[in-house]
Amino acid sequence: MPKMKIAYTNSLEDWAAAQAHELDTWPVFRDAVFAWRWALAIGAGVLVAWAASHSSTLVRAGSGCAVAVGIYFWYPRYVRNRYLTAGLARMNVRESLPFLTGERIVEVTADGLRLQSTAGEHLIRWAFVKAVEEGPKHVFVRYRYGLGLPIPKSSLTSGEKDALISSLRERVEGPANPALNPTGLRPAG
Repeated sequence: MPKMKIAYTNSLEDWAAAQAHELDTWPVFRDAVFAWRWALAIGAGVLVAWAASHSSTLVRAGSGCAVAVGIYFWYPRYVRNRYLTAGLARMNVRESLPFLTGERIVEVTADGLRLQSTAGEHLIRWAFVKAVEEGPKHVFVRYRYGLGLPIPKSSLTSGEKDALISSLRERVEGPANPALNPTGLRPAG
């Protein structure tokens, strides 16, 4: 596999996009929100129906259902926005997180992804890279839930973007051609 080297600049907006993408695709977050949204919706609905116990059955049922449906739809947006707002507030303290923003060079090598930035040089071996995902404005290289690398598409030409995604996916998922990878197993990192 030929080496590929890409230079770009990360901003806080890139990391906010990475957090939002993580929240939207992370099964643990979705499952936790799903469980809590049902518990809160049912609990609040029953509580409102009980509080309206001196009203007619129709008013109690309607009040309980209205509150339950409202919480069911409101809660996931509330948690996501709260998490993102808190994360951005923590990231705005640039001195405490110097590795988030600034110039960065990513090199795709046979051993893994070599990252160079103001924080130093790191090698993420292929065995640790979990997924390569494409968002509207970024390519996300996920090497652990909650950790990943946002690469802005604006820093890539169309050819570079396609070559980067295909070479990363080939290393992470194996060759696309089943004849080259008959077992379906990931290549050794």
